[in-house]
Amino acid sequence: MLTAKDDAGNTLSSNQFLMARLRRIRPGAVDVAEIAEILDALDASAIAPGDILDIARSAIMHGLVEKGLDLLRKLNLLHPEYEEGWKEHVRVLEFLQRMPELLSLRVQAESVMGRERAEAVLGRSPIYEESSGIAAHAGSREEDPSLAPFRGRVRRAEDLRCFAAIFKGRSDCFARQWVDRKKGAQGYVPERRPMTISDIEDHLSGRCTYGIYLMEKDNNVSLGVIDIDLVKRYRSGDRGRPPAGDLKREISFLIRHIYRNAEKHRITLIAEFSGGKGYHLWFPVDAPVPASAMRKALALLIRDAASGLVFFQLEIFPKQDRLAGKGLGNLVKLPLGIHRGSGKRSYLLGAGGKDEPSQLAFLHSIVPTPAERILEIAERADTAEIVQHPATRRASRKFPVLEQLIQGCFLIGRVVRELLHGRSISERERRVVIWTIAHLKEGREIIHHLFSNTPDYSRPLLDYELSQVRGTPLGCKKIHGLLGQGDVVLPCTFQLKKGEYRHPLLHLDEWTSDDRHPPKAERIVNLQDAISNLKAAISAVERYLA
Repeated sequence: MLTAKDDAGNTLSSNQFLMARLRRIRPGAVDVAEIAEILDALDASAIAPGDILDIARSAIMHGLVEKGLDLLRKLNLLHPEYEEGWKEHVRVLEFLQRMPELLSLRVQAESVMGRERAEAVLGRSPIYEESSGIAAHAGSREEDPSLAPFRGRVRRAEDLRCFAAIFKGRSDCFARQWVDRKKGAQGYVPERRPMTISDIEDHLSGRCTYGIYLMEKDNNVSLGVIDIDLVKRYRSGDRGRPPAGDLKREISFLIRHIYRNAEKHRITLIAEFSGGKGYHLWFPVDAPVPASAMRKALALLIRDAASGLVFFQLEIFPKQDRLAGKGLGNLVKLPLGIHRGSGKRSYLLGAGGKDEPSQLAFLHSIVPTPAERILEIAERADTAEIVQHPATRRASRKFPVLEQLIQGCFLIGRVVRELLHGRSISERERRVVIWTIAHLKEGREIIHHLFSNTPDYSRPLLDYELSQVRGTPLGCKKIHGLLGQGDVVLPCTFQLKKGEYRHPLLHLDEWTSDDRHPPKAERIVNLQDAISNLKAAISAVERYLA
């Protein structure tokens, strides 16, 4: 048996020694893990009931609610005659509003004391009250100022447990972020032990920054992540920072697109600004699934958006289906921490506020995706149909050449989708669309179809702009310049001779140098223009009637 000496030289038993350690602990100035270790080592059967009660209260005040409740259960079993133990147990369960446990405890107390005595000690049981009685009773307890510290610690403990349940990584290992500012280096070092609630507290407080390894040893994951980062050439600063408006436009388009796909497949998504150079999209599940299934499900969400990006790149985590050798797999920084390199704190989008209480309260509303749904999606991922916005689908059916252009040129495709979704665009984007598409045989009708969806559509003004189109389609370099791409490496790969003119309409199978049919003047000069105008007008009326 473990023994020790007190200050007077008296021999202490193991329990006495552990209780002496507890008494020396000052609230708020301790590692909670130390208290948990002491509680696990205590032998409640050899402790006086009053001491058990004090220890249980101390555990709950430090946020160890479950351990405190466990001590109260032992107190009721070991000392059923000790009424204060029953009262405290009921008080805590009432505050937590754990109705099933409270009713069970009441039945247990009545079996020990009898109903009349139990009601005299604990008050009338909510079994015999209105269903709202317990809430009212608990509410009256909350008004007691002496309970304020208790409420705060319980709320914090619940927040930390919710955070740990959603952002769940490998159970036997995690990682700590480090940075060397003098050398401009940063990275992570493994912590080869389970992550504790105390570690999460350190992460949220900013004392440390932690990351989690997503994959367990059995190749299952409880969490998937889509990482959205600036492409390397912009992160390094070699090409300068792109215009903020263009960055915002691309990231907004990208996140909206993935959100829509996630909603279609009923997958829970939590979006986070990572505090560094991009965004993390988190996909929690309620039970572990194979990493291969998670990867297939996430690949489906980004399949029709990943190609053609200019400023951002996408990665799916985990990156592999199985762990190799003794590897730990992929690492992702936990949300709501401070990036040690940038000094910025990450935050969740859609939480209603960037402050910690709002962020943590938002997590309580999150319902993880059922594991069965991820497995079902993975099974049909290879043959799943690409999700299209209804307006895009209608335009593609009516103008097949427009769909081919959207698929071939990401920049024009992005602007066209904004128009189809009824959003206004900038003057530069307007020029790009008109001075490219107007050169098609159906160009006038297509352009009227696109702009008629927007709130600032003016048919006479648009006809005048179309009348000014001359020469050849707008070139790729000019388009990149107008849209703020600068001296970016063009993603298009045409088989052209040296010096040959490069423009987006080369993506079209039917395009030839003789296919230019821009309007020659403001007035209609031939019957074909009249027919095009009539078709555009009929299309606008049909959409209005629909």
